[in-house]
Order: sequence, then C-alpha cells, then structure tokens
Amino acid sequence: MLSERLDVDLLLTDHEESCDSTAQYHTLKNYNWIAEFDREGEDVVTYNLDSKKFLTALGDFWSIGIGAFSDICSMQTDVCCVNIGIGHQLSHSKDSYVCIKTLRKQIERFLIFYDTYKIQSLSGIIESPLIRMSLLPMMIHLNFVTYVVGSMAN
Repeated sequence: MLSERLDVDLLLTDHEESCDSTAQYHTLKNYNWIAEFDREGEDVVTYNLDSKKFLTALGDFWSIGIGAFSDICSMQTDVCCVNIGIGHQLSHSKDSYVCIKTLRKQIERFLIFYDTYKIQSLSGIIESPLIRMSLLPMMIHLNFVTYVVGSMAN
C-alpha cells in the first residue's frame, strides 16, 4: 500500500473548477516539492512553479505539458509543484471518470520518481513532499478515489 511505503501528507481539495480551490487554506509545512494527481492524459504540468532542476527531473519520467490552472496554483508556496496526469476523462462533469490503466502506470512512474527525489529539494527550498489529489464532488463515488485515498492516508 502506498500509505505504508510513503511518508507524505495527503490533501483533498474542492472547488478547483471555479478557481477557488480549498488548497488556498492548507497550512504548508517544509516540503521539498508538491505533487498533485489531477490531470487528463499522461503528461505533467508545473504552472511555472518549477526550477530548471525540477523540469529536468520530471522530463526523465514524463512529457512536460502546458496547463492553465489547478489547485497547486492556489497554494502560497515557493517550492516546485507538479500536476501529474492520471487519465481523467470528461473532467468537471457528472460523467467524469479515470482510465485505471493510466492511473496505475502513472502511480508506478511516480513511485520511481519519488524514490529518486523524495529527499531532494528540487527548488532549493524545503524538506518533505506533499502528495495531493483534487476531488470534485461528483467524482467521490469512483473506485479509484476510494483506493487512492485509502492507500495514501496516514
């Protein structure tokens, strides 16, 4: 289980789709970097919350995409942040779902990335990564949400 393997914080957020994410209320600790799993496809985006070193590290695992906004943009932080694609489909709709095959593949990639960089401050600023997943109210019934939350909660 991920919760047994990773010593991380899990932040569940809401209202990201209206650019009023509850992530803005999270009290940040001294994190090395922040990872979020809330994106269509299989690429990653950083919303300019990055460094050259962070982008290079991410580029060894994923394609770097372009994104406009996500929960991590609402956080008051100087550390590098990444939003990892997990295969969302029909995002922000009552019919949204995730491709389980893509989700599994991205978690496997992330575990390797995490094992490689968990103690590194890729932005040169802080100490232990935060893993977050944004949950829209209509997605709560999905099996992958129950699995990920159950596996990553401390």
